[in-house]
Amino acid sequence: MADLTVLAPLSGIFGLLSAISWGTGDFCGGLATKRSPGLRIVMVTEFVGAAVLIVLALVVGEAAPTGASFLFAIGAGLAGVVGLGALYQGLAAGQMGVIAPLSAIVGGVVPIVVGLATEGAPSPVQLLGFGVALLAVWLLAAAGEFRPSRRELLLAVVAGLGFGFYFVLIAYASDGGLFWNLSVARVVAGFALLALLLITRQPLWPTQSAWGLTTGA
Repeated sequence: MADLTVLAPLSGIFGLLSAISWGTGDFCGGLATKRSPGLRIVMVTEFVGAAVLIVLALVVGEAAPTGASFLFAIGAGLAGVVGLGALYQGLAAGQMGVIAPLSAIVGGVVPIVVGLATEGAPSPVQLLGFGVALLAVWLLAAAGEFRPSRRELLLAVVAGLGFGFYFVLIAYASDGGLFWNLSVARVVAGFALLALLLITRQPLWPTQSAWGLTTGA
């Protein structure tokens, strides 16, 4: 198995790439939910992402997750699907440029709180960064004529909490491997949504016009 710890010094770059990836996913997913119901969109994105991650796990030669790592990955998948479901509902109903940043900052607060409890206070520079991020989101939310409704704000908060707990749980899961645990989280989320769609007797697939955006998300 490849030793991924050598990549730790690049964590800042990975964080930036992560933000770009999540932002692109939010954009594509938000547009897709305007063409097809959000639950179908989220289900397909989970399975597409899982397929990519399984390929990466096989290429890297990772061992399959076991024990606590496997359980953390399952928990992360369930938290993530709640976050994505709420986010896509909010994006479909509201303004993408406000709902997505609000959910992002709530999602960032959860790991900060957990980190404070388990690892101690961050450095002054990190605290400054958190403050700048909060200010940026406040400016985004306050700009223009759009004012989120109570429902849109609630969806953004629920999405952020889902993402935040996903980050925490997948971090613990990643102690036992990376790509397999990420794929487990996505497969669990995908099957949870599939079961929900079957129970509620809803169509399983997005409309044809939404497939490209859904795959991109």
